[in-house]
Amino acid sequence: MTRNVFLLLFMYLFFSCSQKQSQEAKNQYCANQIDLVSASDSLPLIPIQVSTSYDSVLIILEKIENENNIKECSRLLYFGIPFKLNNDSINLRVHISRECHRTELSSSHTPSIKILLNVRGNRLVEEEPTNDDQFIKEILQKHYFNNGVDPRLPDNPKDTFIRLQWDAEVHSDNLQQTIKAIIEGYFLVTEQFSSRVFNKKICNLTEQEKLSSKKEFPLHLELSFDHSHIIPPVLHPFDSSEAEMINIDSTEAEIEN
Repeated sequence: MTRNVFLLLFMYLFFSCSQKQSQEAKNQYCANQIDLVSASDSLPLIPIQVSTSYDSVLIILEKIENENNIKECSRLLYFGIPFKLNNDSINLRVHISRECHRTELSSSHTPSIKILLNVRGNRLVEEEPTNDDQFIKEILQKHYFNNGVDPRLPDNPKDTFIRLQWDAEVHSDNLQQTIKAIIEGYFLVTEQFSSRVFNKKICNLTEQEKLSSKKEFPLHLELSFDHSHIIPPVLHPFDSSEAEMINIDSTEAEIEN
């Protein structure tokens, strides 16, 4: 009888451990990481595709402002887009910029990192032609951890803004892969911050520590829907064989209030 009890207990622990390992393998990113880049429930959710126009997104966001009787003109309009990050489906927090009539708000916002993507799938990252995801990750670390070393870069990581612009005919795989590289580069940045400040991995942070990381090192990703013809220097063809598709809907935009 006792032996049977121990056997059942062993089997329970074995299968519980196996299920946990299987779940961890399935979800490459932890909850803290996903939360760092996710839009809050209060932000609208707008599915997009590569040919989505700036005006169509602006109309949706300004309609929401009117419905909520928002009179103040915000230069940066934040919203979420459905995005597939490996096995995780997330609502990625992004923004667009607009001009305001008030003088103090109409000054042009200059992003610290500019990434262009053309129809061939070639990238121009900070005026450097490259299709290497690692280069994007290194650029993010350089900007976020500048600390006044390079006067051309932001002194404060809160002022690190990334603008992603693409050709209207670019393949969605290429856009997906570029956004994924930005997110993974940002995860590396927050991992370094977590290690230096809290001596912990980002996945082991408490709720308060995670919020502190998000505040000090935010992800400001601007989507530029200026579909003017972009021709970065020709590189080798973009390898999209392992890239994943963006979950997009060209006709409907779901709004979460």
